[in-house]
Amino acid sequence: MIIVPYSDTWVLPLVSSYLLCYVIAQRQQRMSSILIMGLGGILVALTYFIKPSAIVPVVAIILIELLGMLRALYLKQFKILIYSISAVTLMLLTMFVTVTYGQQQINKQDYIQIRKGDNMPPIHFISMGLSGDGGYNPKDNIEMAKRSAYEDKVTYSENILKQRLAKLGIFGYLKFLLHKHNKNTSDGTFAWLIEGHFIQSKLDKQDKSRFFKNLVYPKGKYVADFRYIAQWIWIFILGLMAFGFNYHHKLAQVLRLSIIGAFVYLLIFEGGRSRYLIQFLPVIFILATLSSSYTVNLFKRTFAWMRI
Repeated sequence: MIIVPYSDTWVLPLVSSYLLCYVIAQRQQRMSSILIMGLGGILVALTYFIKPSAIVPVVAIILIELLGMLRALYLKQFKILIYSISAVTLMLLTMFVTVTYGQQQINKQDYIQIRKGDNMPPIHFISMGLSGDGGYNPKDNIEMAKRSAYEDKVTYSENILKQRLAKLGIFGYLKFLLHKHNKNTSDGTFAWLIEGHFIQSKLDKQDKSRFFKNLVYPKGKYVADFRYIAQWIWIFILGLMAFGFNYHHKLAQVLRLSIIGAFVYLLIFEGGRSRYLIQFLPVIFILATLSSSYTVNLFKRTFAWMRI
């Protein structure tokens, strides 16, 4: 993850930061904490510019907060209701202002020449997500490059999407989604050596970092050990989340909904490999950590009979 500087890794500090803002605002619940959510909105906007899909947890936050508002209204807890409305509104406001200002600056700058006609429509990534294992399709990209008009790209992608759906059928589509979800989530190395093959380095015997390179580089002596260890760590993390289902907390519900949203997003759009999960690792790590004690207690109760 760290060796390959991609948007999935660059966005990690921002995702962690806006989650932190939400946690602070939830724990303190003072009017001064609403300003924290304003900062969170700015961080969400910056996240959007780097990796739009990384704002999926924000959707979860809004949905859980809306449910909390309805509950507060029903129970006539007007103080909580006002606080929630103010916090969410300020977050959305600062996010909107930051995105608008940032987009204006991008349009004004002339340092990098941007050809707007080369923009890929969202439908392109949806249709591409239905090919092969649901991942990157170079043929689709070539077809996009042949079309200069944005409307032509949309029309082509829509036609390809309809053709692929018709070819799969209902049951074929469900089978494809199961296969794609497996590709999206099963690899504990997050597609290392699938997308890390371009790293070229000679393993010099005098190199002090030789052991590290042998561990993670494509031609490293111990790269198979790295993949084995990483896979077991990933299984362990997934187990902490899966068996910690009895952990009931507002934050946990936000995190669970975020993970479900991430899975759905990757099933709809381009996916096909676990590298796309990197952007959601803050959510996964936090939920696994919070659920760990409940998972341990569950196993203790389940296997208590073995002590007899």
